[in-house]
Amino acid sequence: MRKTMEKLLAVLLAVCVLSAMLSLPAVSFADTWDGTTAASLSGEGTEESPYLIATGADLAYFAAQVNGGNGYSGKYIKLTDDIDLNNAAFTPIGSGSVSGSAVTIIGASNCFKG
Repeated sequence: MRKTMEKLLAVLLAVCVLSAMLSLPAVSFADTWDGTTAASLSGEGTEESPYLIATGADLAYFAAQVNGGNGYSGKYIKLTDDIDLNNAAFTPIGSGSVSGSAVTIIGASNCFKG
């Protein structure tokens, strides 16, 4: 009888663990970068209407602009979505800081210089 109870308890525990795992939300990123570059960014660069970076293509555009000499000094930029750079080659963006964002950029060893 004890062995039967132990087996039943083990099965019940396994069902509980499996049920808990299936109810967890899947982690997914809104955008997995395919290596393309956007033609421009949405927004005006002001505090009220910042430039918006929502995709890997947007981030690549921003990186190309900054690394090409457009410093975006005095402009506001907002990361709006999680971005997966898909472990693709990505040239880090010039120096600066990122603050106030609750989004994630994965798939690159270093997005920002310095």
